[in-house]
Amino acid sequence: FYAFIDLTPGTYTVTASKSGYPSMQKTITVAVGAVTGNMYVTDMALGGISAPVISNVMASNVTNNGATIQWSTDQDSTSQVEYGLTDSYGISTPINNTPAASHAVTLAGLTPNTLYHYHVISTSPNGTGVSADYTFTTAGPPSVTPPQVTNITSSSATITWNCGTAADGMVYYGTTASYGSQASDNTVGAAHSVSLMNLNPGTIYHFQCVSTNAYGISQSGDLTFTTSIAPVETVIDNTDPGWSNTSNSGSWTTGTLSNVLKIGTNYLYASGDGSLTESSTTHKCRWTPNLGVTGYYDVYVYYQIGSNRNSSAPYTVHYYGGQVTSIQNQYSTTATGGWSLIGANLPFMAGSTGYVELTTLSTDTRLVSADAAKFVLKSTTDLTPPVMTSITDDKYTTSTTSLNGRWSGSDAESGIKRYECAVGTTLGATDVKGWTSMGTATSGTIDGLSLKIGSTYFISARAVNGSDLVSASVSSTGVRVAHAAASIAEAKGFADGEPVGLPLTGVTAVFPTKFYIEDLTRASGIRVEASSALTVNQLAQVFGVLGIADGCERVLTNCKIVPDEDGPAIAPLFLGQKMTGGSAFNSSTPGITGGLGLNNVGLLVRVAGKVTAVVSDGFYIDDGSQLTDETGNIGIKVYTGAANSAEVGKWAGVAGVVSCRSASGKIYPMIVMREKNNL
Repeated sequence: FYAFIDLTPGTYTVTASKSGYPSMQKTITVAVGAVTGNMYVTDMALGGISAPVISNVMASNVTNNGATIQWSTDQDSTSQVEYGLTDSYGISTPINNTPAASHAVTLAGLTPNTLYHYHVISTSPNGTGVSADYTFTTAGPPSVTPPQVTNITSSSATITWNCGTAADGMVYYGTTASYGSQASDNTVGAAHSVSLMNLNPGTIYHFQCVSTNAYGISQSGDLTFTTSIAPVETVIDNTDPGWSNTSNSGSWTTGTLSNVLKIGTNYLYASGDGSLTESSTTHKCRWTPNLGVTGYYDVYVYYQIGSNRNSSAPYTVHYYGGQVTSIQNQYSTTATGGWSLIGANLPFMAGSTGYVELTTLSTDTRLVSADAAKFVLKSTTDLTPPVMTSITDDKYTTSTTSLNGRWSGSDAESGIKRYECAVGTTLGATDVKGWTSMGTATSGTIDGLSLKIGSTYFISARAVNGSDLVSASVSSTGVRVAHAAASIAEAKGFADGEPVGLPLTGVTAVFPTKFYIEDLTRASGIRVEASSALTVNQLAQVFGVLGIADGCERVLTNCKIVPDEDGPAIAPLFLGQKMTGGSAFNSSTPGITGGLGLNNVGLLVRVAGKVTAVVSDGFYIDDGSQLTDETGNIGIKVYTGAANSAEVGKWAGVAGVVSCRSASGKIYPMIVMREKNNL
């Protein structure tokens, strides 16, 4: 210790310091006659606990208008976020004075597709910690920029665009503004690139780029490009990449005599087998074109003619749907050379699927000459049917007379002239409605149906192209007809296994594998067995199948969720523990064993009382009702999913959803706490 003696009365600042420790200052006032046996005693401690240390800062659940900011501190402290469009921030959330080591603050009212800066602030008795600057970008609807067309050839083109945010990308295209074909880049992102293949040469194509995400859809206007003219003739010489030696063994001999007529700089030859049976010495070769367009072609070959040439050289043309063999007489007493027709008006697909093959399988042993092949386009056509790429349905409907579907297909050659749909009780069946034209639309309503509630129906779709070729059909996964319930209370009147469709309801609590919804009148609530990005107070329309979970609680399973905008905040009902859970609602909706009053399982409530016990996944709270369960603990159980979440003997209020659990043949009430700051 240090003592300061004979000080003049007044105010003094005392600083204590030691190497390796933070200094500490205190202000002392010395007054005349105000001394004690210990004089003025001042305790000063160096190296005490520092301000909160912030870590694990992150933005989660980012939507078009909100986000949750999370972080951790090394000691219990307050929670606050400052945020804005720059690192100067400008907006602060209210300070949450509930001390915690794990922090979560929700930001609302944000602007879509916007970059936000933020930092977090936590204060404890030891000081204030402030994080570094962080950023996140809100989601939002896409916005398609003017598309670019590049790499245009006689049969293909590449379309690129940007939509500013994560979204899918689709190009609708065709020879008119009705399109008829579509192609996707199969990625979700801001930048998109789609290649259109198997186009017709010298043709004007219309196209439109569309990007869609959960927040909206954006599309370009109708745009056009023109493919280049395809070559009328495609010639492949024996020195070109399209020629290949397909012999079992050995190579063809190369001839280079300058006085021999030929294509290119040389030609090939090999001796005839003297037999029509292939052997290891049989020579073969192939000319494979890369045709720019699908159509009908005349096929020619060029070879040398002379007195040492074969009289029966076999050429085989492999075209779309078949093959034809032409025996060519290459023998003549006069040496010459030229083109000979070996196949007329044969169908070929664009690309390299067809070819000409020559062999030495001849009873003549004189030389077989091989030089070039030529493919001459006579007319373009569509040889292949369109392809259906997808079909989806609504999964549930409350209509008994119509179904909605969405489908897509493609046909690059002649385009899609129309789509046809049918409805059946099994995959691919047409027993409810036969094939019906839907025009060129890629979505629509199929009406005039007679559907039964509880049954599942399948929509099938097929496409017809400009050449009247019909695609194979595709079928949806099935749409089930549900009861149209005006409220959750009405839905609970149906038996387990029955499908129901609810109107807009409010979300009261969200957990990793389930969430709770409540009628906006707060008359009834129900548990929904589904993971979801919904947030508390958001409106949603829910379809599902009624069932029982945990042996006691009514739930909706196999759900379809249609999210909506945020609705009015649903306040918890204050409830005494004797009334928590209530009696049975009906034979399908059980209540609490010995329960009193109306059934309130699924409702958002608030209960209060003294903490009587702490268990591994929550605690018990008693409001004086002296309820007990199979554990012998007094009060009602509050499920938090965590140990040490309350302190025995403390008075507490809890906001959560009324649930229940089954044990020892009885049903007991339980409160599922919504989140940590609801205690």
